[in-house]
Amino acid sequence: MTPTPDSGWPTARPGGSSAVSRSDELYVGSEGEGGLIAKDLRDALALIVGVSSLHDATAVPVDEDDGRALRAFLARADDEIREVRPELDNDRVRLREVLGLPPAGDALLRSLQESAADITYRPINEWGDRLRPMLAWLEDAEEAERPAVQAAPPLPVMAAARPDEPLPGQLDLF
Repeated sequence: MTPTPDSGWPTARPGGSSAVSRSDELYVGSEGEGGLIAKDLRDALALIVGVSSLHDATAVPVDEDDGRALRAFLARADDEIREVRPELDNDRVRLREVLGLPPAGDALLRSLQESAADITYRPINEWGDRLRPMLAWLEDAEEAERPAVQAAPPLPVMAAARPDEPLPGQLDLF
């Protein structure tokens, strides 16, 4: 990752990693999405330990239905994980105790979603474009604001009768 000219943030290359810069925790996803996930390492670790995935924690707005919709979504994701990893809850408790982390409650989830919505922290790819937001509903809104670029229609290809004959509109030089 290299600093970008406008903000000093690292240039993102998708791959599902995170970067620490200026005490802020930045996420770069493998699908071309990214953004700020926490203002410090402690909160970032609390999220990583406390939720099934950052993608799950940003799938439903935390303020929708007073947070019940997101908590239900995360509970279903945890249930699926428990099918193959029944020790999930014990592992989370142990990690929180050892690292002194808070549980991933509504306040932390709200902070994640507010941070992820902040475009000033959105990583920039190698072509100079900002990565997609981690919040699906924000991506839809941003795409609606940008006009779609229409590709030019393909040009017709006209073959010459013989390879040594010029195409229509070309000069015969020899």
